[in-house]
Amino acid sequence: MDTAAPLLVLVVGTADVRQTCSGWLLDGGFEVAEAVDGADALVATVADLPDLILTHAAMPGAVSAGDLCRHFAVRGVKVLVLDDGPSAEPAVPECILLAMDPPSGAALCTAVRRLFDHARPAAHAES
Repeated sequence: MDTAAPLLVLVVGTADVRQTCSGWLLDGGFEVAEAVDGADALVATVADLPDLILTHAAMPGAVSAGDLCRHFAVRGVKVLVLDDGPSAEPAVPECILLAMDPPSGAALCTAVRRLFDHARPAAHAES
């Protein structure tokens, strides 16, 4: 049985927010790689796909949160988009939106764990 910590790529443009979220996730038992924007995330994941992309709705740069959702959905990687207020980014069906205002470490780790719990096959009772 594989017990490796799930790998998350945290894509947040603001260094202090990225470091805070990364600390919360590491404390929550996840393996975390960081990217400063969407293009950086695409480059960072060429060799190995992560288990989850976690990004912010209002991400700077040419590659938006919606772009990441569309790119990774066809590769079987979920994208969790944190939204702490109104976003200019339109809703993308492939995204999982998590409204957090204000964000907290416990809420973030709980949301990520739930995504992984829902991805596991359910145990079937034997009759």
